[in-house]
Amino acid sequence: MYSNKIRHFFHIVFLIFGKSSSAEGKSEEFYAEFALAERIVACPPWEDGVPTYHPYPYDCRKFIECTNGYAIEHSCPPLTVWDQDLLTCNHEASTPCVIVTTEGPPELTSPETEETTTMTPPVPGPIEGGGIYTIVYPPEGMAFRVRKPNIFNGMNIDGMPHVPDCSDLYQVWKLEYNSTTGFYMIRSALETGSNQWTLRLSAIANRPRIYQYPGEPWASSIWKLDAVPGTELYTIYQPNPHLGGNVRYTGVVNDLGINLDLVAANSTVSEQRWGFVRCPV
Repeated sequence: MYSNKIRHFFHIVFLIFGKSSSAEGKSEEFYAEFALAERIVACPPWEDGVPTYHPYPYDCRKFIECTNGYAIEHSCPPLTVWDQDLLTCNHEASTPCVIVTTEGPPELTSPETEETTTMTPPVPGPIEGGGIYTIVYPPEGMAFRVRKPNIFNGMNIDGMPHVPDCSDLYQVWKLEYNSTTGFYMIRSALETGSNQWTLRLSAIANRPRIYQYPGEPWASSIWKLDAVPGTELYTIYQPNPHLGGNVRYTGVVNDLGINLDLVAANSTVSEQRWGFVRCPV
């Protein structure tokens, strides 16, 4: 028992002096990585090496760990959200997704560049041609995302956790409006070779998929976006008579995210309503 106490004592000493000296020696790295989290949550003084945990105010799929006086941002695994009661990531079905505040996070100025970076909460809004957006299913906070890095024609689009600052190009889209037809092309931000915006959201085999067409767009890559009355949401409708229907959030889990499909149009069904979140300029 006495030897165990000795080991415990040296373990505490290592935590206090080892971590503190490391933090002091890398203060600039800590600032760059954790400044936003520190401004969102004021961490209590570090005591006895025991971290405290807090919800991330603008995205319930994240949480903040206060340790050694620093606020560290973490992300929950896919299909889970932060549960403040249990202090762990929990299944979405059993944990309400609570946003603490609707205010945007504070502006962040780097001490090195003095450039200001702002982040916008994922709030859907009106759409316009030429705008760049993420496409989100608001009840679950899941976004349209190209499935895998190795892109090929016909690759599925899945629902995956939303990245509000548009840093994940796999879930960034540009709306191209045709005033003559009233339809949109929805183009992916991903590049093929040196060309960006050439991959299009297409309807293939009753699923939304990514496809690159030579020349003029095929009918399966043209979409009608209808506003849902009384909301900031839209249905995403494929007018091709053989593939027609609204994009639906199925809730069915696959190996990477959530399956999306095309079903008979019904704007009263929440799973067919999508929000367009404008990317920061």
